[in-house]
Amino acid sequence: DKWGDRFLNWVRLKDHTTHTAIFFANTHGPLKQCGDHIVAENYLKAVEGAKKAGDQVVFTGDFNCASLEPTLARLNEEFDIAGTDLSFGGADHVLTSKGVQMCASNTEQGYPSDHQLLKVELVLPEPLPDELPAPVPPPAPAPAMPAVPGVASADAKADSTFCPKTDNGPCCTMCATNRFCPQNQGCYSAGQVGCPGALCPEPAPTPLHT
Repeated sequence: DKWGDRFLNWVRLKDHTTHTAIFFANTHGPLKQCGDHIVAENYLKAVEGAKKAGDQVVFTGDFNCASLEPTLARLNEEFDIAGTDLSFGGADHVLTSKGVQMCASNTEQGYPSDHQLLKVELVLPEPLPDELPAPVPPPAPAPAMPAVPGVASADAKADSTFCPKTDNGPCCTMCATNRFCPQNQGCYSAGQVGCPGALCPEPAPTPLHT
């Protein structure tokens, strides 16, 4: 249409509990092209060319076609319409494979989109035994490492040149452990026992003597 080419995006998913394979697709259909089956056949060709045998299809999108127009009527021959909203006369739909059970469908305010939010809850059928993935054999055991004679550990030697000093003047002087005041006068030890906060305390006012 006048906005350019339209696309269908898809991904294959798997329910790890039931091993059901899901082919999830989404599209944004062209404007004013609902009067025949051409667009519907393009959708069906794209889905059939990408999904695998046994996949349960969930096909969503702003089809820019109402449920009773020829494009959706043709898609409804292959899929169930599990949900439809009322935006622009019913342009948004959720289509599913025959046999996928729709438990609930509702719409909500979709601002800042000019469409409503369409939500459906589905129950997917479990795959047939011949559609289940083959079991994965357990990995071979790792080879045993040769025994190494026990050696007493030695104290680590570290260069303390860059360690922060333990006394940083008025900044976090109540910290019980080592601390460091960066340029913003924050305390890296904030939250430790004895450290009252992340920032240096306000300097005490100097009394004036008259």
